[in-house]
Parts: sequence; C-alpha cells; structure tokens
Amino acid sequence: MHLVFCYGTLRLGESNHGVIKGAPLKESFCWTKGELYDTQDGYPALVQSEDEEHNVYGEVYEVDNQLLERINILEGYQEGRDHNLYDRVMQEI
Repeated sequence: MHLVFCYGTLRLGESNHGVIKGAPLKESFCWTKGELYDTQDGYPALVQSEDEEHNVYGEVYEVDNQLLERINILEGYQEGRDHNLYDRVMQEI
C-alpha cells in the first residue's frame, strides 16, 4: 500500500477524484510545505519549499499498486523517465 497526498484534481469533489474512488481516506485536512502554481492546464502544480510560511493543504489516501498505476497514467508519470509531468517524492505531511 502507498500513501498519496492529493492537493488538486484528485481531491474529493474534484474532476479526477473518480480515479481513486474507493481508496481509503486517511486524512482529510493535512498540509505540507510548498506553494501551488496555476499551470493554466486545468490543474495545479506543487513546488516544495522549506519556508514555514507556505503550506499546501490536501488529503491523504491509501492506494494499492493498481490505483497507483491509474494515478501514474492520469499524471503522465513513468518511473525512470526524465520528462514526467510531476516527480513522485517523499515529503512530510
């Protein structure tokens, strides 16, 4: 199982939440250090920060390998590839 922090379209009530529908919600109000930016493509981007003043709020879901692969497809992520739409990183939530 994997814990995934969702801060954009995967959150409950957002356009892509159906991708993880049925995944257990572990935290509904949590945050991590960073800032959100508007990509102008219909989804936000999170940029990590060590700045205590900037937090991004979201939800944490527990997903299995199958749901993680669905997220990868949605997000255009392929492990080991140089030009993914996002990087999967471990970060304190």
